[in-house]
Amino acid sequence: MNGSACRPALALVMLLGALLLPAPAGAAELGANSTTLFRFEQRAVPGFAGETAVPATEFIGADLEKLGDGNLSMHLYGWGRADLAERSSGKEPSEADLAHAFMKYRFPRANGELRAGRVFVREGAAVERIDGVSARADLRGGLALALFGGAPVRLDRDDGNKGEYIAGGRGSCRLGGVLELGLSGLHEGGITPDPAGGARSERQLVGGDIWLLPDPLVELNGHSFYNAATDGLAEHSYLATVRPGDSLSLSGSYNEVRFRNLFNATTIR
Repeated sequence: MNGSACRPALALVMLLGALLLPAPAGAAELGANSTTLFRFEQRAVPGFAGETAVPATEFIGADLEKLGDGNLSMHLYGWGRADLAERSSGKEPSEADLAHAFMKYRFPRANGELRAGRVFVREGAAVERIDGVSARADLRGGLALALFGGAPVRLDRDDGNKGEYIAGGRGSCRLGGVLELGLSGLHEGGITPDPAGGARSERQLVGGDIWLLPDPLVELNGHSFYNAATDGLAEHSYLATVRPGDSLSLSGSYNEVRFRNLFNATTIR
């Protein structure tokens, strides 16, 4: 299982706890999906005995809605693989990954939302998978705030570049349907330094983003991120679109990426 052994287990315990919460009879709604893939592979190398690999991969997802007062839900998605014959890949005959497993509560007002468990966070400079909590809400005057905190999800490899904790958020201001400006940042600490690979003991990303629609025919969106830990630009990414007609659109983009700063100690595969 990807990550430390206890974190996925904790997430599953939280989900099982949600199942035990009281809900009005017949109110809860369950949606589930499952896909199983089998691959048959014959391997023949001159001078070696032939091999047959039969890996079976299972993808499973579940969503349980309208728990408790109707605003609570739980969501799970993951996959697992097992070799039914010879080893197909890697060092182990089986592996699994828990993509997300969390409880979500939607508040009746302000578009508020609270999630706890293994969650995927996408808030400006933060594109992370964490074991923790995230929350967001729309405030007055077009303002919105999103916060998150927890432990970064470690990958199934011995990279040693993930920290022990991470926290961050994004604040934004929206002016009607014309302009939205956002400021975001994250701090990750407890990383094992790697002078050879360039990994620092912490990661700090800050940035701003913009969405602009001055006219229904013209749209601009983009962001700029800076890594304060490595003291360098991480990324510029902007896209402008012009729609002179219903069936015609013209786009232009500007992108500049410094991989050493953007991907320093990241959870991105």
